[in-house]
Amino acid sequence: MRVVVRDLSKGEQVLTGEIKPEIVGAESLYRFTKPIKVVAKAQRTGDDLVVKANVDFGFASICSRCAEDVESDIKSEFWLDFEIPVGAEYIEIDDDIRQEILIGLPVKILCSENCQGLCPQCGKNLNQDQCMCKKDQ
Repeated sequence: MRVVVRDLSKGEQVLTGEIKPEIVGAESLYRFTKPIKVVAKAQRTGDDLVVKANVDFGFASICSRCAEDVESDIKSEFWLDFEIPVGAEYIEIDDDIRQEILIGLPVKILCSENCQGLCPQCGKNLNQDQCMCKKDQ
């Protein structure tokens, strides 16, 4: 996404678009299930560019405790601030949005807050059934 500097003199500039999941670069942990939609509102304040961005996307991963598939949607809002270089025609904001998406992804994914995980001895999913392993005191 590009913010055209000369268009900022006309007031707020609204940009909409989608970011391809492969650009985000988190495929080893997350599988994006919906397009990453972005709505960004850009304004000039003196020599700075201020961008309010909203992103909306879905992803799938595995639960950190029980290894079951988990799907989730994320909607987030964040602000970006750029110094406008003298003579700049435009400012690219894609990479900054990509970084904010990565920062906003959960580090530990759970299928539920009370997920019991897997038995450390037999590997049974304790959310589905109790195992017969003897528990160490």
